[in-house]
Amino acid sequence: MATEDFYNENADNFYNRTLNVNMDHFYQEFLPYIPKSGSILDAGCGSGRDAKFFQEQGYAVTATDSAIEMVKRSGLLLGKPSLHLSFENIDMNEEFDGIWANASLLHVKSDKLPEILKKLCKALKPGGVLFMSFKYGEGEYIKDGRHFSDHTEITIRKVIALIPEFEELKSWKSADTRNSSAEFWLSSLVRKRAG
Repeated sequence: MATEDFYNENADNFYNRTLNVNMDHFYQEFLPYIPKSGSILDAGCGSGRDAKFFQEQGYAVTATDSAIEMVKRSGLLLGKPSLHLSFENIDMNEEFDGIWANASLLHVKSDKLPEILKKLCKALKPGGVLFMSFKYGEGEYIKDGRHFSDHTEITIRKVIALIPEFEELKSWKSADTRNSSAEFWLSSLVRKRAG
């Protein structure tokens, strides 16, 4: 089963389980780098929860997901179409002040991640920032038909170093915001160099 199949087949359950998760701490890390009314790409938007929040704050939001059922649900939540687009098919040039990839790049195989980060870097305006998060740990595995690639501060820095246009702003470990989970997460903020 492909990762997209899991989300298509479990769309309602995933939507309902994630829609009200409190992400305020992560928004507070990301949004100070985004100009007022700036443009944000929510890459792998899932339910559309975060895109909706950014939209309500006055940002110009483009939401994408590779699972068509999540595209449908996030589009309804946002009141405008989300794009049915995988990371591999993102081809944009300096369009966004920020890219939000919360718990989405973790489904990219480790050997493909540098290539995907280069695509996201190209989509950012100079000085733009990317937020990304992964389950905390090392290695790759399949769970419930979904592929996961875990990272720590050390492993993600090695990947970031492969994209010279990126500079790391901050990487940190945090507890899962879902009360029912004992997992930890690795979040990372990187900026596209202006020069």
